[in-house]
Amino acid sequence: MAQPIKVQLNLEKLKAINHELSQTSFEPAQNRWQNVERAVLHQVAKTLAKKQINIYPVNKPFKLKLQYYEADALEVFLRLIIEATSIQENYLLRSVADEINQKLA
Repeated sequence: MAQPIKVQLNLEKLKAINHELSQTSFEPAQNRWQNVERAVLHQVAKTLAKKQINIYPVNKPFKLKLQYYEADALEVFLRLIIEATSIQENYLLRSVADEINQKLA
């Protein structure tokens, strides 16, 4: 069994991820695998929203533990939406996606 992935985040990165996740529809799709990805991503979104509530307003770095499949779903999501974001969010989301990618490799 794969070890949990620990991702280094701060409040700014967490807010950027949560903002994009809040814009996402988790409606069921026609494709089974899309439904699986959305279900996993929905769980990750809940975890990240709770984390933001717990650490606000402190902006010190913290580590977030994600299961391998959760980290993979989050990375795929970030890579899909990264080009449609502002320059600042693009940088923040890309740095998180890159870190996840390195840890999954």
